[in-house]
Amino acid sequence: GDLEDGEIVARNGPGVIPVNVRIPRETRVTIVPHRLHFDDAPLTEVTVDHPASSTRDTFTFTSHDRVDWFVPIRPDEPLNYVATITHFPHAGDPVILDPIEQQDKALVIPPYVAPQPGVFAVRFMPTLIDFAETPLVTVDLVYEDEANDFTNRHSLAFADPGEVADWEIGVPDRARTLFQMTTTYFVAPDNRAEVMPPEFPNRNLIVLPPFRPGTT
Repeated sequence: GDLEDGEIVARNGPGVIPVNVRIPRETRVTIVPHRLHFDDAPLTEVTVDHPASSTRDTFTFTSHDRVDWFVPIRPDEPLNYVATITHFPHAGDPVILDPIEQQDKALVIPPYVAPQPGVFAVRFMPTLIDFAETPLVTVDLVYEDEANDFTNRHSLAFADPGEVADWEIGVPDRARTLFQMTTTYFVAPDNRAEVMPPEFPNRNLIVLPPFRPGTT
């Protein structure tokens, strides 16, 4: 626990001296690894960070034994911390999960999920484009999965609002749906190329917007 000085109380003769008892400044967070699959990832590393008290610790797990992490705040005070989890699978590079913001006094570690191959597909629709203003629109696409050393590049061209294009590729990890797209509008009457800033969508239906001057 911790000590806090209070006011000095002076009494002569018999009497009762009031004493205030404070809860110790310590909160226990239990890190629970029971969902981990050590056959897939034999080691998992968990870094927990409590910015308010500048408390940061890292724990490694190779079994389902729980670990207690102590934060120097009282149990009735707000508990806000961030957990970063890194799985070390048998094959491939370490897999770092997105940081988890937590307030609970129990942190259950999510397990490593091995990538499953599949098909990545996105449909593109140019129905909103004014082709009298931009007779040609191209879309340059990049799908990149650095963890699995996989990259695919593709380009699409549209000259009519009724055209619909599908981009389909086989990928090593079907859970990864983020890709990069760069749209170029060729503006009449001289077909001047206006390149839009890259976008990073993760949806499987893209309705291309009309050209808006000043957005490049």
